Amino acid sequence: MTYLIKDYFQPAEMTNISRAIQARQAQGDDPKTKYWFTTDYFSPEYTEDIEYRITPGVSGVPTSAKFRAWDAENPLGVRDGFSSMTGELLPLGQRELFSEKDRLSIRKADPVQYQAALAQASKRTALATVVRLERAAVNTVLTGKTTLTNERGVTQEADWQRNVNRTSTVSTLWTNTATSKPLADLMTARELVDTDVDIVMSTPTYNLLRQSASFLNLAKTNVAGTPDIVTRDFVASTLDAYGVGTIRLYDGRYRDDTLTEQRILPTGKIIMITRNAGRTVFGVTAEAQDPKYGIQIGDRPGIVTAHYGKEHPKQEWVNTAALAFPVFALPDDSYVLTVS
Repeated sequence: MTYLIKDYFQPAEMTNISRAIQARQAQGDDPKTKYWFTTDYFSPEYTEDIEYRITPGVSGVPTSAKFRAWDAENPLGVRDGFSSMTGELLPLGQRELFSEKDRLSIRKADPVQYQAALAQASKRTALATVVRLERAAVNTVLTGKTTLTNERGVTQEADWQRNVNRTSTVSTLWTNTATSKPLADLMTARELVDTDVDIVMSTPTYNLLRQSASFLNLAKTNVAGTPDIVTRDFVASTLDAYGVGTIRLYDGRYRDDTLTEQRILPTGKIIMITRNAGRTVFGVTAEAQDPKYGIQIGDRPGIVTAHYGKEHPKQEWVNTAALAFPVFALPDDSYVLTVS
């Protein structure tokens, strides 16, 4: 029989530890563990519901009125329809087991050490939950859809109906540094997306741009000598001069089920996207509604963490749970360019 353990932390305390990790997910010194894509482009939104509801594609650009003859009626304007997309928020999370041996080994040293181990487990399971939502948001922009295929028994797809002209592959891949045209490629894509965007790419993709002959030739007219790679400052000033935008390097990673490191944003993919193009909608988990957890009503939406145990075999674990889903409200305010 599973039971809730409050000897070391109250569930509300463990939940606060996890939410503090979520609040700092975009910070840190290691680019591999900085997860700022959701914070900047799919920022959290909290609801008491178990569904999301949006009217997709409402960009805020107004319609235009018309002049009329004297004494004639003003024409009726066109407007966005009342149609909306509705879907379920889905449960997700991770737990970390403390076996019989783990418990005895840690407690033998010091009960305080066991409490510290539980706190670290809260942080790890919370970060794993954050990473899954980060992956979902990036893949949503890359494909225009949020797709789950037999993930813990869940198969679901939300098609955000992005315009088909919002993705393309460059004519000459950037791996061909002698003849590729990164600046021209970015300018063309920037014109198609036609709104203020950030340009998000991995460091290896960025270095292909810096090594391209076209950028090196531009640099030769501005600096003495023959550089092998242009500086980051030169790239930034050149893109600014041509009105392309600002490059942001995203190198966030996760470890898959085999503990192999994987990039969240694959090398060779570039995302152009406006800030807050989507939302990560968090609902209320069943745990948060349970009075035993002691979570106040206004704090119930979001990640929840608690400490559990069972009698036979004698085991304990930390479990982080969430009810969430990425919602791509402005899919046409993005562009995906494949460059390698």
